Amino acid sequence: MMFDGNKLIGTAVFGKSFTEGYAADGEISAIYLHSEYIGKGYGHRLFVKTEQLLHNKGYQYFALDLLADNTRALDFYLKHGYRKVADRKLKLGEKEYPIAVLRKKNDE
Repeated sequence: MMFDGNKLIGTAVFGKSFTEGYAADGEISAIYLHSEYIGKGYGHRLFVKTEQLLHNKGYQYFALDLLADNTRALDFYLKHGYRKVADRKLKLGEKEYPIAVLRKKNDE
């Protein structure tokens, strides 16, 4: 979790990967940041801290997936050293959504 004083401004969901084909990786499932704090470096700090926690758990690789058309998030992850490794589809009800799978080697 990330705070600004006593105000909760962000959190991350992470742990063992549930992404098909990457079961041995650590996974960042979600990063949430209050909209007032986007673009001010808080997301970067929260993300780096989350990777450090995964590193401390011994993961050699980190994986994540996201909606392929979420260009803001995709750019963020690419800037943090992730590479696109697969395209998938996520079916919710009758609709399918394109998913991008990204991965990064833990270099720390």
